Amino acid sequence: MSDATWTPADLLKMNYDAWKAWTVQSAVVLGIFTALDKLKDEATVDSLAKAIQSDRRATEKMVTALTALELLKRDGDEISLTDFSRRHLSEESRDYLGYILVHMHQINPNWTRLARCVKSGGNARSLPEPSPEEIKDLEASRHRHFILGMYSVAVLQARTVTAALDLKGHKRLLDLGGGPGTYAAYFCAANPGLKAVVFDRPPSEAVALEILDRLGVRDRVSFQGGDFLSDPIPGDFDVVWMSQVIHGENPENAALLVKRGVEALRPGGEILIQEFVLDDDRRGPLGPALFTLNMLVQTPGGAAYAYSEIVDMLKGAGINKISEIKGALPPGNRILTGFKD
Repeated sequence: MSDATWTPADLLKMNYDAWKAWTVQSAVVLGIFTALDKLKDEATVDSLAKAIQSDRRATEKMVTALTALELLKRDGDEISLTDFSRRHLSEESRDYLGYILVHMHQINPNWTRLARCVKSGGNARSLPEPSPEEIKDLEASRHRHFILGMYSVAVLQARTVTAALDLKGHKRLLDLGGGPGTYAAYFCAANPGLKAVVFDRPPSEAVALEILDRLGVRDRVSFQGGDFLSDPIPGDFDVVWMSQVIHGENPENAALLVKRGVEALRPGGEILIQEFVLDDDRRGPLGPALFTLNMLVQTPGGAAYAYSEIVDMLKGAGINKISEIKGALPPGNRILTGFKD
C-alpha cells in the first residue's frame, strides 16, 4: 500500500484485524474446532461449552465471532465446522495448523512490550516489572487515551451521523455517556438553536473540555460528571443521544441505562441509540461479533447486543414507536430511534 492510498479507515482496520487473529488463536487453544469435530452433528453451544469446560455465555460470544469469520456454520443453536476448519483447525486432521497458531498465541504478550523493547534495547523477558508509580501513570494515561480514542473514532463519522439525523427545532440534547462530547459538539455546530449537556464519569471531564474548546462549542455544550447508573441525571431534554454506551454494561445495567435515558426526556422527546449491533441470528456482522469478544475481555459483563435485544430495552423503558435511521455508517453500526409518549 503506497502513501497515496492509505486512508484513516485502513489504519483502523489494520489494528482491528488483530482481533481476528487473536480470536482464531484462542479458539484453537480452547480446542473448539477439535471438540466440534468429535461432536459431529450433535453440536450446540451448550454441548460445546460442556466439551471444552467453558462458560456458556462466553462460549456463545466466541461462536458468534467464529461464525462471522466463516469458520463455523450456525443454524439457531446448532453449530458445525466448515470444510476448511475441519481440515486445518481440528487436531483430528493430518493437515492441522493449530500448533503454529498456539505458538503465535503464546508470544502475543511479548509484542505488547515492543515499544519498551525499542527504548531499552532488551527483549520482552528482560524488561523489569513496572514500578507502582509507573503503574499509576499508566492507568491515568490509559483513561486519557481511551477518551481521546473515542474522539478519534467519532470524528471520522460525526458528519455522516449528523447529516442522517433531523434535529431541527430541538433546543436541548443530552449526550449520555458521551465521553469527549464529540457528537454533541457536531450536533450543535449543525443546529444553531441547539444546546447540549455531556453526562459522563468525572475523570472524562478534563479531556472533554479540551475537545469542546478545540471544536469551538464550549459556550453551547457543558459537561456534568457522574455515574450514569446511579447518580442524578438532568431531565426535560428534547433529545437523548447514546452512542456506543450500552455495550459496556451487562444486560440488566444496559436496560437500566436505556430506562434512565428515557426518563431524562420530556414527553414527546426522542431517544437515539447508536451501537455495534448483532443480527438476531447471531451469525454476524463481523465487526460487532469481534467487538463482543472485546467486551468479554475488557468489561465485567458487556457485550454487543442483537437488534431485538435493544428494541426490547426500549420497549421496557416505555418506548413503543421504534425505528431505524439509515445512513452511511460503518459496517455493524446502527442507529435506533423512538419517541416518549
